[in-house]
Amino acid sequence: MPRYLPYNAPSKERMAALVDGIFAVAMTLLVIDLKLPDGLRLDSDRALLDYFSEASGSFTAYVLSFLVTALLWIGHNYQFRYLERLDRRLLWINILFLLLITLVPFGTNLIASHPHLPVAAGIYAAMMALLNIALLAHARAMGASPELHSKEWTPLLARQVQRRLAVICTIPLAALAVAPFSSVWSVRLFYALAALHFAPHRHKAAT
Repeated sequence: MPRYLPYNAPSKERMAALVDGIFAVAMTLLVIDLKLPDGLRLDSDRALLDYFSEASGSFTAYVLSFLVTALLWIGHNYQFRYLERLDRRLLWINILFLLLITLVPFGTNLIASHPHLPVAAGIYAAMMALLNIALLAHARAMGASPELHSKEWTPLLARQVQRRLAVICTIPLAALAVAPFSSVWSVRLFYALAALHFAPHRHKAAT
């Protein structure tokens, strides 16, 4: 009689469904804080425009977090295209990744309501750094287990993806380092993530 029961990880399809569901909920929750305060009544267009000007930080934080979260979903989905099955390590990397995704609305509210506090910017940057590090760990775990991925996930492609993710990780880490000196510039650094994502790049073919 075996000492331990065999470990059966959830299927790739079930994990993908969970990932999509949590991303959808987290990205929807981002917009909840974009509402007029209870009891606020504005009696002119000028007053409404003034309010929008004062609340521009909340709109900026929403757009930034929505964009960054979308990029994280794209990165995760890209890796999952090559994944065929999960093991225990990949399962828990995904669980940790999703735990951090559920914290994005909280971090967004934090920088929207306290834009000039270095601690708020530092928490947001640390959260984003951990999310990108989790994606990098996911790629490394895939590369270390050939039986878990398709043949298209070649060693060359794995190295290219890992190098790109390592570069991406430097942006939230830089934002974390800048936060004690300027919370505003710490948050602004995250726009570099979008610039990096849309910058031209191509994977070299294996030879």
